[in-house]
Amino acid sequence: MPDYLLTYPSNAAALAAFIADDPKLGPHFPLKGIWTGGEILLDDVRTLCAEVFRTEIVDWYNAHESGPLAIQCSHYPHYHVQSEIILIEILSRENIPCKPNELGRVVATPLYNFATPLIRYDMNDHAMVGEPCACERGLPVLTRVVGRSRNLFRFPDGTSLQPNFRTRTFAEHLKPRQWQVAQTGPLEIEVRLVASNAKIKMDTEGMTAYIQKLLRSDLTVKYRFMSEIPLSPGGKHEDYLCELTDTDDIESSP
Repeated sequence: MPDYLLTYPSNAAALAAFIADDPKLGPHFPLKGIWTGGEILLDDVRTLCAEVFRTEIVDWYNAHESGPLAIQCSHYPHYHVQSEIILIEILSRENIPCKPNELGRVVATPLYNFATPLIRYDMNDHAMVGEPCACERGLPVLTRVVGRSRNLFRFPDGTSLQPNFRTRTFAEHLKPRQWQVAQTGPLEIEVRLVASNAKIKMDTEGMTAYIQKLLRSDLTVKYRFMSEIPLSPGGKHEDYLCELTDTDDIESSP
């Protein structure tokens, strides 16, 4: 039995759900540690893995272009920017540095790449600035790493957000083997599902009410059943995907 798990958050969540549902494995499968990276880590995945594996997840934020950007604090769930090797700016749409609790674009300047330097490179990611950490390390804080722009839902009134649905709510209403939520129009959401069992009755009405309560009451929610949900070109699973063009979010649905 392994002691440590190094994987994507989606893989950790899938393993935890599989173990929790298998009576032969029991309700717990203890590990000494879980290290995740490469995808958005949702709060629900942290909770599920803590219950099943009886250990906390340690997450890190990295990118192929720049290497490590931020690593989770050893005392708190937020992230410390690795300022010794990289300069990170979190900027608003007006290119103004964000204040604590503001969400903005991640602009990076690695300090160690002398062959092909990147100067104020727009990562096409979003993150939220945090207050100084009580651990007194002195490193800048990111409270949340939202991920790529394609993972943010955008609405006609100019608001944008990262959905954060509970995995267990999907299990309760739909019982899917795999799921993905995509924004296909300014006020249209498509829930893509790989069914775990063709005989299972899904409560789509309850799931629609849940989505509308968390996001917007005027959303149209559709369901699409698939044999598999394709991974991204980088081999990652994305729970949330915005498929709007650059002009879709300023045009209201009829």
